[in-house]
Amino acid sequence: MRYSQKWTILVYTLILVILGVFMALGTLNLAQKLEADYAVRQLDMFFSDTIKSKSNILLKYGKNLNNSWWGFIDNIGCPQNISFSWSTQAASWVETILRFQDDLFFCEGLYDENDFRVYFNPDFTDTQYLEYEGHEIPFNNSLREWTLWDSEETYVDGNNSFPLQPDGIDDNFDSDNYRMSSTGSLLYPDDYRDNDVDHRLMKFWYIPPWSGWYNIFWSNDRMREYIDWNTNNIPPILNLWEVTQWYIYLDINTQFNMRIVRFDRNAYTEFNELRVLESWESVSTSGGSIWYLQSDLSLLETITYWSDGSTIISWDPTGEEFDFDFQNNDYAIFIQNMNLDTTLLYQMKVENVDGTEVYSVPILDDDSAIISILGSHVIFWRNWLPIWEQLEIIQLK
Repeated sequence: MRYSQKWTILVYTLILVILGVFMALGTLNLAQKLEADYAVRQLDMFFSDTIKSKSNILLKYGKNLNNSWWGFIDNIGCPQNISFSWSTQAASWVETILRFQDDLFFCEGLYDENDFRVYFNPDFTDTQYLEYEGHEIPFNNSLREWTLWDSEETYVDGNNSFPLQPDGIDDNFDSDNYRMSSTGSLLYPDDYRDNDVDHRLMKFWYIPPWSGWYNIFWSNDRMREYIDWNTNNIPPILNLWEVTQWYIYLDINTQFNMRIVRFDRNAYTEFNELRVLESWESVSTSGGSIWYLQSDLSLLETITYWSDGSTIISWDPTGEEFDFDFQNNDYAIFIQNMNLDTTLLYQMKVENVDGTEVYSVPILDDDSAIISILGSHVIFWRNWLPIWEQLEIIQLK
C-alpha cells in the first residue's frame, strides 16, 4: 500500500512539473509575442511620425506659396494702339506685348525700327513710364500724351490705350493657382514661371546630429502614379519618368555621408518587396551650396580661374554626375548627419541633363478644396533589411 502511494505521489509530481513547463513556455511565448507586438507598434509609430513630419512641411509650403499674392487678379494688360507721329509724318498705331527680361516685366513695341518699352508701376496697377530712344516719359492712365524733345518732336498719344484691358496674365505675375501657367494653359512670357509649383519640385527638411541613415527620397511606381494623376503638372516641366538621365541637385549645410540604393522595380510592383540590386556609399563629404551630385557622391562645384587671379563658381554639369534612370529603376537616397552638435539642413530637386526642371514630389493639389501628398520612408532594419511605409496625408487648402 505504501509502495503504491509513493508511485502516486511521483506521478502527480511529474504531472505538475510538466504542467509547470507548459505554463512557463506559454508565458514565455506570450511575453515574446507581446514584445514583438510592442516592437511593431513602435515601428508603426516611428514611420507615421517621420512621414507626417516630412509631408506636413511640404504641404504647408505649397499652401503658403499659393496664398501669397491674393489669388488671380487680372485688371490690366499691356497698352495697345499707342500713336507715334512726327511733325512731318502721320500717326502710326503700335501695339505692345508682354516681355520678361533681367527680372523685370515690361511691355515692348516697335516703332520706326526702334524698340520702345512701357514699364509698370511697383504695385502693377497701372503703367508708369515709357522708354524710347533714350527718353523716359511718364505714361499712365493720368498722363497719356507727350511730345518728346528729339529732333523730330515725336508725339506720343496713348489715349486709345487707356484704360488698360485684361490680358489673361495675373497682374502681379503670381497667380496662386498651383500651376506654372498664369491661368488655364496661358503661360507667362519668356519662360518665366511663378513659384506656385515649387513644392512639387523640391524637398527639404532637417536631420538631427548623429541620428543614423535618414531617407530623403524614394522613387517607386506608386509615387509615379501620384505625380501622373496631378493635372496641374503641365509642360514644359517634365515628369520624373519621361527621361532616362537625371541629375540630383542638393544643398546641404554641413558634413554628411550618403548612400544610394537601386531597388528591383518589378519586385516592388508585384510583391511589395524592396530587393536591393546595387548600392553606393560615400564617407565624410563636405556640405556646401547647391551643387550636382557627382558619381562619387560628393557635391562638386566647377571653379573657373580667370587671368587676373579671380575665380568664379559655376554650377554647370561637370560630366561626372551620378546618372539616375528613373524611367527603368527605383532609387532611394539616404543621408547621415556626421556632426555631434549641428543639425543638417538639406534641399533636394531633380533636373534633366539640360537643366529642365522636374515634378519629383508626389503631391495632388488640382482639387479646389484639398491638397494631399503620398509620404514615404525607408529604413534598413539592423542595417541590412529594407522595410518601408507609405501614407497619404490629406489637408484642406
